[in-house]
Amino acid sequence: MGRFTIWTDGSSYGNPGPSGYGYQIDYNKKTVRVGFGPLGRATNNVAEFAAALRSLEHTFEIAGELKLDLKKQNVLMKTDSELLVKQYNGQYKSKNKELAGCLKQIHRFAMMFKAVKMVHIKRELNGTADYLANQGSLVSQSMT
Repeated sequence: MGRFTIWTDGSSYGNPGPSGYGYQIDYNKKTVRVGFGPLGRATNNVAEFAAALRSLEHTFEIAGELKLDLKKQNVLMKTDSELLVKQYNGQYKSKNKELAGCLKQIHRFAMMFKAVKMVHIKRELNGTADYLANQGSLVSQSMT
């Protein structure tokens, strides 16, 4: 049985504004992928949710590349978005249709693994994902 640890972050220059996402994925304490991407014009919350979704999609891909049995893999996702964590854990309901749709997709990916736990961390503990998310926002900014 293995463990993926994911750090995610979303970035928006303005709210809404040029946005991006970033993530770092470790498997059994070894970094296996880092990534970022532009989201165009979006809010910070949309960027945070997109970061979680994209990172789970990439974790799914990595598990396939490593020929891992998904039902034996635990995932610990760390994010500085309290809203994302509380909605994922069912403590808050989403009134925003875009966020609710993204959250539904996140839950679909989560069901493929043995367990996906999402926890809130302080922003200063999320440096790599924060840096990468800002790179995504810069790409979005250059596209406008």
